[in-house]
Amino acid sequence: MDYLRRSLYRCSQAIPDSFKLAPYRLALSLLRLVVDGTAGTKVWLRNSFALGYWSFALSDLDISVWVEGDTAEVAKEWERLKPFRLLLIGGEVQIYSSRTTQHFLAYANPWELRRDPELIKQTQQSLELKNDMTLTVFLVRSIASDRLLRREPALRQRKWKEHLKSFGFPSHEKIVDWDVMVSLLQQRAPFGSYSPAEISEALQASIDPFSEQTPYLHRLVHSNRYVWGFKVGNDDLEFLESSSLEVHQFLYLQICWEIWGLSPFTLVTQGFNLASLNGHIANQTRLAQMLKISDDQKNFLALGWARLEKFYQPIQYLD
Repeated sequence: MDYLRRSLYRCSQAIPDSFKLAPYRLALSLLRLVVDGTAGTKVWLRNSFALGYWSFALSDLDISVWVEGDTAEVAKEWERLKPFRLLLIGGEVQIYSSRTTQHFLAYANPWELRRDPELIKQTQQSLELKNDMTLTVFLVRSIASDRLLRREPALRQRKWKEHLKSFGFPSHEKIVDWDVMVSLLQQRAPFGSYSPAEISEALQASIDPFSEQTPYLHRLVHSNRYVWGFKVGNDDLEFLESSSLEVHQFLYLQICWEIWGLSPFTLVTQGFNLASLNGHIANQTRLAQMLKISDDQKNFLALGWARLEKFYQPIQYLD
C-alpha cells in the first residue's frame, strides 16, 4: 500500500492541486453527511490539510469531530462514523466532547494543538508558541513517528519546511532530511550530551518496555512505552536522581502529552480498552512520583488522569 501511494504521488506531479484535492473533498463531504446530521456536531480537517502541507496520495485525511455532550454522545457519533473509516485513507479520527475538552486543553502541547486550527477556534484558545521544552517534546514525537522522513525525505519536504518556518528556525535551501532534524534536536536540552547517532538510534528504537537493559536515552524518548519502576531493583530512580532538571521537565511534558492525547475519545477510536488505560495511568503515575517537579505539577497530572478515568468509565455500560 505504501508503495502504491508513493507511486501515485510521483505520477501526480504535473496535475494541478485543485484536481488532486477532489477525492479528499469528496471523502470529507461523505463523512459530513454521516455525522453532521446531529445538532451541534461539527466535522473539520486538521494537520496537513489544515496547514497546507498536504501531499496527494501520501497525506491521510485526519478529521476532528466536535460533539455536544459527554461520553454517551461521543460514543454514539463514533458508532455512526466507524463503518466509514476507509474514507479517511488511513487517517485518524479525534472526537471531542463539548463538556470535557476544555478541562484537558491545559495539558495540550501548543505545537501539537497548532495543527488543529479549527479546534483552537472552537474552544476560543489563545495559543502561545514558544521555543522552549514544549517544542523539544513536539520534535521528538514528530520525528520518531515519521518513517518517510528517514526513508524518503524528498516526500516530506512540504511538511518539515512548514514546521521549520513555524518554529522560526532558519530556512533550509537544501532538502530537510532525517539527519537535519536529528541535528536540530541534538542542539536542544536535554539531548546535548548525546551524539546525533545515539539520538537517531533512540528515535527509531523498538524498546522492550520491561527490560532493565533499555538504554537511558531510549527510556527518555519513549517514556510513554517504557514501564517505569516496575521491578524491584530497577535503576529508573537512580537514573532520574542523577538526571538534570531539563530531563525531569521533558518527562513531565511527555506525560502531559499522554493525557491530552487520550482525551478526544482516542481510547475507543484506536482500539484500546479500560484495562489498558488503567495500566497506562499506573505506569505514568509511577514515573511522575519519581520526577523532580513541584507538588502543583504532580497534582495537575493526577487531576488529568482522574478526569480521563471519569470520562471513559461509562463506556463499559454503553450498548
